[in-house]
Amino acid sequence: ALFYTEQQAENEVPPVAAAPAAAIADPGADDSVEPGTITPAAAPLPAPLEPAPVAPSAAPIIAEQSPAAQPVEQPPPAAVAQPPTPQPPATRPTVERNQPLGNAWLHSRQPSRYTIQLIAATEAEPLRNYLREHGLTHRAALLTVNRNGQPWHVVVLGDYPDRSSARAALERLPQVLRRDGAWVRDFGELQQLARR
Repeated sequence: ALFYTEQQAENEVPPVAAAPAAAIADPGADDSVEPGTITPAAAPLPAPLEPAPVAPSAAPIIAEQSPAAQPVEQPPPAAVAQPPTPQPPATRPTVERNQPLGNAWLHSRQPSRYTIQLIAATEAEPLRNYLREHGLTHRAALLTVNRNGQPWHVVVLGDYPDRSSARAALERLPQVLRRDGAWVRDFGELQQLARR
């Protein structure tokens, strides 16, 4: 009989699973909860995640590209051609020179053309003063020719196609330039005298 009673008692009272300590209400915490009442267990908080350590690699892994995937190398852009810098045209001596024309100018003239001889002397310096005094340094030529085996310095002015043109120009000169016996000469003769 005792055995039967113990067996009945085991069948009538279902076993209670052990609840976690957090699931049993604290009798002093809340008066509305009866002592020994089981409350739903709060879900445990997950532990904070820490990044997994990454082992350093010896060398970076580079994906190998197929030849078709490689970019096509573009040729460098063609250089834009710059227009050439215009060069100033070759000109004859200008009016701004500091010295009168000389024998190089004489030999560049056509022998058949004419000029006007204004004055001549054995010394060149008085003739340079003459040119400065009359403002002819930029217009006239101071030539050195040979006269009787001696250097002779001559001041000439102008380049004319024929004798009549040179005479007409001589007549238009101021009297101060004609007073020393200005006369017409051809370049061919002066060139011959300059070579001696």
